[in-house]
Order: sequence, then structure tokens, then C-alpha cells
Amino acid sequence: MVLSKPELRVGLLLAVAMFLSGVTAASTYPYSSVVAIEFLGMSGPLYSVVIAVSSIVGATLSGIFGYFSDRLRDRRLMALFSAFAGCVGYGMIYVFRNTTAFTVATCLITPAAMSLFSQNFAYARAYYQMSGSERADLAVSMLRSVFATAWIVVPPLAGYLAAVASPFDVYLMTAVAYVACGAVIVFMMRDRATAVRPPKASAQQAAEQRTAPIPVVFGLFGILLMTVAMRLVGTAMPLVIVAEMGGSVGDVGLYAGLAAACEVPFMILWAYLGLRIPRTIIIFANGLLLCLYLVVASGLTSVQALLWLQPLNGLAMAALLTTTISYTQDAIKGRVGLSSSLIDILGVAASLLGAVIFGVVSAIAQYRVAITISGAVAALGGLAVLLTEYGPALLRRPPDVPDPRHADER
Repeated sequence: MVLSKPELRVGLLLAVAMFLSGVTAASTYPYSSVVAIEFLGMSGPLYSVVIAVSSIVGATLSGIFGYFSDRLRDRRLMALFSAFAGCVGYGMIYVFRNTTAFTVATCLITPAAMSLFSQNFAYARAYYQMSGSERADLAVSMLRSVFATAWIVVPPLAGYLAAVASPFDVYLMTAVAYVACGAVIVFMMRDRATAVRPPKASAQQAAEQRTAPIPVVFGLFGILLMTVAMRLVGTAMPLVIVAEMGGSVGDVGLYAGLAAACEVPFMILWAYLGLRIPRTIIIFANGLLLCLYLVVASGLTSVQALLWLQPLNGLAMAALLTTTISYTQDAIKGRVGLSSSLIDILGVAASLLGAVIFGVVSAIAQYRVAITISGAVAALGGLAVLLTEYGPALLRRPPDVPDPRHADER
């Protein structure tokens, strides 16, 4: 598969933009609660409300941005606006360093920056679809691996910066990353040949673009279930390590870093296997693999045994973090921007549902029970995706074909 020079140039710039997008998320995510509660004096319940409001506003804005990005002369304008919002919001927290600035920025400004991730992917898919849908899936998977790489590289750097200076300086790091990402987008927009304009749709196509077919909606429900499982694991596993395996906070960091490091090479592997294996099969198989990993992990008693199990975790998570993006982007025909916004919406819904499940389970059982439940939810989600592809065919009975040996009996 040979890429043209413009495709190589755009691919390189998109890789830089996705890495910077990963920097914006990976640098502040571990320190948000610390800054709000320990340094600004917010109460735990108030912080929870602020985060919940931020998630809901972010999901709403992501849907709005996705809707309009499919109608703009250049869909990168929405990604550029998201980068600007991120710079302003996180810059405000760094400069003012008070509860009011944190609340306003987190609830009203930084949610608009959430769309940078999905809109960059929307542009990448739309651009590479001009060269064939298979190449688009491969490009999306490769870019997701670049995003994941930032989660390996950035947290140690952000932790060092927070330790030697101040956690607020991490917000400056994030704001600068948004500025740099915006600069990359502007640089790409200078080349008019790389603009992807929405194609003119017929009346029938326009009707199809308004909604996703019922089977696809059921498939998206499966993606939601698997995302809930991943969010629930992200909440419960650190607590299992510390409270039930006798590990330390350092072990949590080692677990997270090793898991992310295992995901990147497998993302590249699944990107190429996706050229030969249907997406629904990949998602279903890795839903089962994630279930297997979580069921085994829930019965472990040592951190070392859990660390040895991370290649299996990385294999499954790599597919579910990449292939599900391509699946979601095809949800609404001809509306890659709006479909891509579903990535953010499903992520927010999964976080809220995962928090509810964790709250109920942790109140009545050990944290490792939540891990077991996550495995069941992941398998159920994979099955739902598989049934959207093959279920209708299985339900349709083939017409009766008369046996020619009995033709004379009629």
C-alpha cells in the first residue's frame, strides 16, 4: 500500500496533532482532583458535581460540533475551535488558581475542548476515505496508537513537573499543547488540497443521514457496554491493587504504565489485521479476551501476577480502543463528523454508568467483584456487536428448495 506525498504529509501532521491531543489529556487527568480538592479547597461532593456537569456539557457540545462539522467548508474549523477552547480553559486555571476559575473553566470552557479528539479522527477518516475505506480504518488505528503513546511518555514528565514546581504548571503544559495542536491544524489548512468538504447527498441519502439504522444502534449499545467495562476497570483495579492485593500507589503506576506500553504494539497489529478480518469479529473476539483477562485478574492475590497478565490485557484493550472508533464512525452514513462525536458521547455515558455500577457494587462487595462484573459486561457488549452483523442473517430462514428426487411424487 503506497501513499502519495500529500497523504504522507497529512498523515505526519495528523500524527503530531494526535500526539499533542494525547498530551492534553494525559498531563492533567491524574491531577484534576488533587488540584481541586487539595490546593483549591473544594469539597469532594462539589468536585463530583463539577466533573459530572463538565461531562454532560462536553457530550452535548461534541454532538453539536459533530453536526456542524459535516456542513462546514472545512471540517477542521471545529477542531481548531476546540484547540482554542482548551488553551483558554486550562490557561485560565493556571493563571487565576482559584475555585471560581476552576469551576467556570471546567464546566463551560474545557468541555468544548473534548471534541478535539473526535474531530481530528473525523477529519482523518474523511481524508483517507478518498483513497479507500480500508486505508481509512488503518489510518485511524495507527493514529490511535500515537495517541496512546502520549499516555506512556507524558505522565512521568507531568509528574516530575508537578513535584519540582506545582501541579498548576501541569495545566500550563496542557494549554501549550492545545496551542501547538491548533498551530498544526492551521498549518494543514493552508494547503487547500487537503480540505475535505461534505459531498452533496441525494434526498434518500439525506434521509439515511439523519439517523442510524436500528441494527447499528444496537451495535453502538454493545460498544457502550464494552466502554462501561473499561471505565469500571479503570476505577476498580487501582483499588484492588492497593486494598486487596497489598500493593502500593507505586504499583498502581507501574500497572498503568505497563498496560499502556502493551497496548501500543498490539494497536499496530490490529490495524493491519483489520484489513483482513471484519471489524465485528475483532470486536467480539476481544470482548471475550477482555472478559477472560478480567475473570482471571479478579482471582489473583499478588500484584506481580497481575503484571504478568498485562500482555493479554494489552491485546484485548488495543483492539477495543481502536477498532471501535472505526465502527462508530460508520454509524451514520455520510456523516463522519456527527458519527465521530458519538465517541465522546458514548465515553461520557460509559463513565456515568460505570460510576453508578461501581458505587453500588463497592457498597455491598469487594472491589474485585466489580472486576468480574466488568468482564461479563465486556463479553455481553461484544456479543451485541456480533449479533448486529450476523443476527439478522441467522433469523432469516432460507426458502425451501424441493428435492429433485421427489419431483415425480407431486
